[in-house]
Amino acid sequence: MGLKGLVGSGLLLGGLVFFGIGTYWLVDANLIATRGVRTTGQIAGYEGSGNRVVLTYTFEDRKGQTFIGRETPFSIRRGPLRQSRIEAETDIGGPIPVIYDPANPERSVADTVMGRFGAVLWMLFSSLFIGAGFFAIRSDRREQIEDGWVQRRF
Repeated sequence: MGLKGLVGSGLLLGGLVFFGIGTYWLVDANLIATRGVRTTGQIAGYEGSGNRVVLTYTFEDRKGQTFIGRETPFSIRRGPLRQSRIEAETDIGGPIPVIYDPANPERSVADTVMGRFGAVLWMLFSSLFIGAGFFAIRSDRREQIEDGWVQRRF
């Protein structure tokens, strides 16, 4: 296997790992959404600084206990200009729909498009690495056939 094949294998493996992580997040968020309890929380503010800012929210469960939730990792706000604009446009203290697991209220998801289906964007991004890996491996294989290193089997 040549350099292209090794790079392609690394891209393919990395893409598959990230695709698996995205699949887990998507399934987990939607399991909470289908089995969970719907409530209305309040936007608490932002956590982090610089390029990694995550929206936080608070909500109460049926027992009246208050919990803090965070938007999912794939909906992170990036960039200082974007951060200030989003903070100005976001209604701190405003309502946000929340779904939480009644057995473990610390597991919650914001009932928004990004909160429930943002993992699809993560999976699409990782698909680019998978495709690039396949392309590099196939290109390496073609070069090996043309150079006479291996026989063409298919």
